[in-house]
Formats: sequence, structure tokens, C-alpha cells
Amino acid sequence: MPSLCNAKRECLEKQLGLKFEKGVTKFVAKCEFCGKKIEGTIRISKYNNAWQVNVNGQFHHLDGNHDNNDPENLVLLCYTCHKRFHQWGVIQRWLKKCGKTVDDLPDCSSLKVYFNGY
Repeated sequence: MPSLCNAKRECLEKQLGLKFEKGVTKFVAKCEFCGKKIEGTIRISKYNNAWQVNVNGQFHHLDGNHDNNDPENLVLLCYTCHKRFHQWGVIQRWLKKCGKTVDDLPDCSSLKVYFNGY
């Protein structure tokens, strides 16, 4: 299994459709959920290993296991979507504990609740 930096590199290469060469490269990606622009840099060593990945977003482990650094297990999200994914996970676990499903929830879309401008 690749290191976390190399897994992030493979995830970015797959999403952007390019290969990073040695040195520092700036890139622009999109949140895989909402499409918001995410900028970053990646540093590749002379041995062709990812040394450092900096993004103004976050990588989310799809299976929730932070030890599973398979590139297929990572998605790049903006900060807002990443936060919402984790909030939704809390709601899903609560529903499961209560023996309910999403269909049992009332439609609350018209409620006036504000989350950072939404």
C-alpha cells in the first residue's frame, strides 16, 4: 500500500488526468462533490516519490479507515463538503442506532438554518 503522500498523488493524477514530474508543481483541482476550485502544490522527490502535498481542501477516506491509503479510497473535497460528509455520517449512525432510515426523517428543507452562508 502506498504512503499517504503517494496515495494523494495518485488520487490527484487520476482526477486531473496528468502525471506529476519531480520538483514542485502547482495545480488546480475541483471538489469531487460540489465542484469548487481547489488549488495546491505537490513536491516530487528525485526518486519519483511524493514528498509533500498541500491543498486548500481535504482528502476524505471513503471507508472511514485512515489507515487505508489506497488511492481508490481517497477523494478530494473542499472544507465545507468534507465537514458535511462527517456530519452526515453522524446522522446515519444515529438513525441506525434508532432503527430508522432517511425516509423516516421529516422534510426540513424549508427551515431557516444557516451554515456559513448556505
